[in-house]
Amino acid sequence: MPAKEPTIWLLDDSGLSRDSWWFQLGIPSTLDFPNYFALSRKKNRTELEEKQRKDMLNRIIRAIDVYRRHEYLSLDILPCAMYADLKEIYTEISREAFSLMPPIFAISDQFIMITKPLLHILRHFYLGSTQINPVKLYERTTNELLSDQTYYLLNVCERHSYLSPKNNPDLRLVSRGCYSIYHHPDNEVELKNFHFHPKVLECPADMWHDPLVNHSIFFSQSLKEAIDNAGLYKGFSLLPYVLI
Repeated sequence: MPAKEPTIWLLDDSGLSRDSWWFQLGIPSTLDFPNYFALSRKKNRTELEEKQRKDMLNRIIRAIDVYRRHEYLSLDILPCAMYADLKEIYTEISREAFSLMPPIFAISDQFIMITKPLLHILRHFYLGSTQINPVKLYERTTNELLSDQTYYLLNVCERHSYLSPKNNPDLRLVSRGCYSIYHHPDNEVELKNFHFHPKVLECPADMWHDPLVNHSIFFSQSLKEAIDNAGLYKGFSLLPYVLI
């Protein structure tokens, strides 16, 4: 639909990993991923090897949890590599496909990645504390570099809360252990059931996470227009929320 002022935009994450869900991010960066992959492939692990594998897996899970909470990633966590299995599972995929990734996509464990054209756009906007970190793609069995292209992990940890809970009594809640947050709307119709405070239009950031909405990444109208004007609005979608 044509955007009407005033509008904010929510990243639709439903199809972001359609062609890239099998990539694995090398997070935390201090973990020896070639050794972890080797241990995971080994069928008859010793007791010590199994303990090592579980310890490494627990470190990975803790890092994933930090990212999913939209928290700042420390230098010992920020990754510089992601991995794809072209030797045992996806043997038919051409390496040329890695240079044709959309401007924004998702990989395993819901990590959001962007490519250089979108990075150039984002550099002209205020992102606050959000982190963008370069990542190279490697084959997980051989540790061979698969592409000269650089990808970028997008960690939207700039947080602003504009959802009005008292005006949203019918929204579905998602349990997060000792607390609950609202589910991420699946489409534009569901998003219309949310009620945001008009001050959202004064948000200082052009991209932010609302901690009351699960896995939410919002874009300002000006950022959305810049993406449109650059011809990058393809391979992903943004859901419009019009404030009346």
